[in-house]
Amino acid sequence: ARAAGKAADVALTSYARLLAERVRTGSFIVEGREQAITIPAGRFSLSGRIDRVDLLVDNSRVVVDYKLGHAKSTTVKKAAEKILKDWPAADAAGQPRRALSGRATLDLKLQLAFYAIAFEHVSSIAYIYLGGSDKTEQRNGAVYALEAFGDDLRNVVTAVLLEIETDLLAPLEDGSLRTLPVTSVKDTCTFCPYSGVCTGPTQSAA
Repeated sequence: ARAAGKAADVALTSYARLLAERVRTGSFIVEGREQAITIPAGRFSLSGRIDRVDLLVDNSRVVVDYKLGHAKSTTVKKAAEKILKDWPAADAAGQPRRALSGRATLDLKLQLAFYAIAFEHVSSIAYIYLGGSDKTEQRNGAVYALEAFGDDLRNVVTAVLLEIETDLLAPLEDGSLRTLPVTSVKDTCTFCPYSGVCTGPTQSAA
């Protein structure tokens, strides 16, 4: 309990410093906190909860998520650009496209990009890594990692939502689902409450 309390104190202190710095560099209003959202996936919908939504002076929004770990070196934007570049190339060569959804846990961190779809006028998405940077020994300063939410990310999210509708939700609705086509890492299944009735990732996605 003492260790958990100390870790929480360090995280909150670094968050407070980061928040003060954000206020100094630009005006914004925290429009929503712990906000429940609904994301359309064809005739289905997915639900979630976002940590924070900031409204900027130009009336655009930043969707913000808190992470306890340290900042990652690979950005969402770079990963999205790589996949969108490889996708048409594979199709032009007469090769079947690998499902985007099957790589979401590896090549992309789509959580925030999914959440951004639920809001209007989103200009950016941001992760706040309370664990600091892996480049510093102490990791005691929160990192604000901001990415523009442009057409590249919108295209990826739209493609993945289509795959989720056709490959997961529709087969689940009509009872024909036999494998889980939206992950290629079997270890991910340990976090799913339905692992007892699902055979896991498809062989082709591995």
